[in-house]
Amino acid sequence: MRRFTALWLLAAICCLIIAGCSGESGTDSTDLKQKVTELLRQNPDIVLDVLRENNETVFHVAEQGMAVAQQRAIRDQRMAMVKNPLQPEIDPNRPIRGDKNAPITVVEYSDFQCPYCGEAARTVELMMQKHKGEVRLVFKHMPLSSHPQALPAARYYEAASLQDEEKAWQLHDIMFQNQEALTKGGAAWIKKQAADLGLDVEKLDKDAMSPEVNNRIRDDLREAKRFGISGTPHFVVGGVLMAGAQPLEEFTNVIELVEQNRAQEGDQNATSGNATENATDNATQGS
Repeated sequence: MRRFTALWLLAAICCLIIAGCSGESGTDSTDLKQKVTELLRQNPDIVLDVLRENNETVFHVAEQGMAVAQQRAIRDQRMAMVKNPLQPEIDPNRPIRGDKNAPITVVEYSDFQCPYCGEAARTVELMMQKHKGEVRLVFKHMPLSSHPQALPAARYYEAASLQDEEKAWQLHDIMFQNQEALTKGGAAWIKKQAADLGLDVEKLDKDAMSPEVNNRIRDDLREAKRFGISGTPHFVVGGVLMAGAQPLEEFTNVIELVEQNRAQEGDQNATSGNATENATDNATQGS
């Protein structure tokens, strides 16, 4: 009997841990909590036996519960940002990848020498393929002081965009795909890649130090700071901030969340508009 009671108590504790961490509540969990409380009041020594004999199981369940709680917190945070989105500056004179009229803008804050940004670049490429026509990409700079080639790379990318946006994106891809060569070769290596793409290297050198390029990078850094971004990579997807090299599924989750919210707002606006129109018609008929 004592063994059965201990097993029942273990199962009940696990259920309560999961319910508590996931934020769930209701009559069932309240009743279970009351039963567990009464059982412990009558047999206070059982809980020690349960924890001692099943500590790995309890720890595993608690760990799962914490993971559920973390996911719930992320989802709630994203929902709050969907309702009150960040508003990055979008300069139409800067390169935009994808359909320029796509409904969702993805703004990336990145560092060409950062290995996590290199990983994220591959995911972003997959995202652009999967959500073709839905999203457009704006690339912004956050060169870290710990990466000495990141700032020159940012300068040459922006300088390339002043000549040819498509070739600038090609240079962007080459630098992320060859980060080791970028780190070793620096500006000389970048200019060699630019020359191979058919860019005017003399003009590239001049434009890389121009006020226009300086201002773009300065504005990117200021915007990142304003959004509380301190590391790379970071993304603003339809106004929702995402930190780190997230998997493709996370980008899809946020994109779908933004689309669903916009669809709901559209329905609400349509309903509100119909109500206003009906009220106007009724007032007109009454007069």
